[in-house]
Amino acid sequence: MNKILLILFFISTVINAQENNTKKNHIIYADLFMGLQTSGFFSGGSLNYQQKKQLFTLRITESIDLKTAYFFGFPFVNKEDKNIEFATLYGYRKLYDNFSFSVSTGISYNSFRIRVPIDNEFYYLNKDTYLALPFEFNIKWFKRKKRKFKIYYLIPVGKKTSFGSNFGFKVIGNVSKRAYLGLGIVIGFGNHKRY
Repeated sequence: MNKILLILFFISTVINAQENNTKKNHIIYADLFMGLQTSGFFSGGSLNYQQKKQLFTLRITESIDLKTAYFFGFPFVNKEDKNIEFATLYGYRKLYDNFSFSVSTGISYNSFRIRVPIDNEFYYLNKDTYLALPFEFNIKWFKRKKRKFKIYYLIPVGKKTSFGSNFGFKVIGNVSKRAYLGLGIVIGFGNHKRY
């Protein structure tokens, strides 16, 4: 998580430096997301760039499948599988005043791992790698016009900037031999439109 926050800080520094050198900002933003999927939960992050209405996305997603068993009628997790997906997506993003929706698809490389006990310890072992057809649908809200950036949404700092946060919802999944479908929330930082 600290690495992701460091990456977001680096992206914000680059965006602010670029904004000081040009009149119009580029649409580039980073997202973090998490939610529930068909048999467990997922989390991940993405870097997005928009040119006109075309959206280009690099995404990494970790999905965890939980297998349950019952002991005297009480459920407990007795198996855990993990899939890590590295995806490149291309799609369409429609902008409104402080709202956007997007739909994307592409190709991904997946690494499927199973959790097994070895000498009273649990380890993840590589089980399979495969290609998939990832997809996502996003609905997001962001600031309407340039404002000072607010730390913790309370403390304004610096000059008015196009850099800001977003919040929204994501439908995510892939089509493959280990297909999944999930629904989650997404938060992010960056330039979400041309200001």
